[in-house]
Amino acid sequence: MTDYEKGRNDAAVDYNEGWFTLDTTNESLKNTLKMAADYSPKYKEGYMDRVEEMRKTENMLLKDISLDTLANTGILRQVDLSTDLAKIFCQTKNRKESFYDWDQEIRDHNADLGDKIFALEDSEVCGKSIDIYGIGGPPMIKPSETIPATVWCEDVDMGEPGSWLIYFYQDPNNGSTRITAEVRCSHGWIYLVKIV
Repeated sequence: MTDYEKGRNDAAVDYNEGWFTLDTTNESLKNTLKMAADYSPKYKEGYMDRVEEMRKTENMLLKDISLDTLANTGILRQVDLSTDLAKIFCQTKNRKESFYDWDQEIRDHNADLGDKIFALEDSEVCGKSIDIYGIGGPPMIKPSETIPATVWCEDVDMGEPGSWLIYFYQDPNNGSTRITAEVRCSHGWIYLVKIV
């Protein structure tokens, strides 16, 4: 990992751990970084760039995420998505972003899909979790069936409460293009929105 990448990563970690808020001034952040003599200029540059990106996406609504946003902010990753997870995503009916606009049928359907995703997340093989999202890392193992997908996220830490994840993939049943958005509340509940 380069110094620049380490700075970007550390900024996200520091923010998530409450070391600063997005209201903290750039001057204050830069002064803090100056006090640490062992940080390289590239590290500091990466740190401040990441802070600016987080400010742009703070409390972003799904409707605010444009093609320009997808191309210029946040993070795009290529992943091997579990085919079972993709099949659940394909069942998403809801097209409204706000939970408060959902009727009871959509709420019940979303809760059912969330339960199915939780069951997949909890599944294990030989005592190891299955990497259904394709993000890698030990001690997870790859699912038996996957499809290539692209996921956009607002932040380095995929799936932070209130941060949108947008999955671009093909329907495993018919090959059609699908785009599904996912967000989790602070209690961990999953909310899905069908885009395409």
